[in-house]
Amino acid sequence: MPSVETARKANMQNLKAEVNTLVQNFSEVESELQHSTDEDQKYKTTLLGFLKINQGKVKLLQTTVEGIDKLYLELVRYFGEDEATPPEDLFELMAKFATMLATAHAENESKRRRTMYETKRERRKQTISSVKGNQSMRDR
Repeated sequence: MPSVETARKANMQNLKAEVNTLVQNFSEVESELQHSTDEDQKYKTTLLGFLKINQGKVKLLQTTVEGIDKLYLELVRYFGEDEATPPEDLFELMAKFATMLATAHAENESKRRRTMYETKRERRKQTISSVKGNQSMRDR
């Protein structure tokens, strides 16, 4: 479950804070642009270009983080966890579970193979002793 490992390493609180800071800074640039004088035409042109290029990206990033937040709440509810549980804690638990599940699966597979091997070995022994028994009956 590589996605659980990746999610376990991500800190949603930091991500949300950084996106909020980015949105706030972007708004400040827009405000600065509106209050700039005509003397700053080169500055204004540069900022307008920056805003045009990045406005949709910032909005998409904000929407994506909000969507992740909603999906996380659905996940928490699905597993019956407390909604206040930090994502890092939940994903850490899920990663441990996935590791333990994989270990158990490997152990079960190993046990199955060992049992199969022992069963075949036992059958061979029975076949050999049956053949020897038949030979000794004929030799009499």
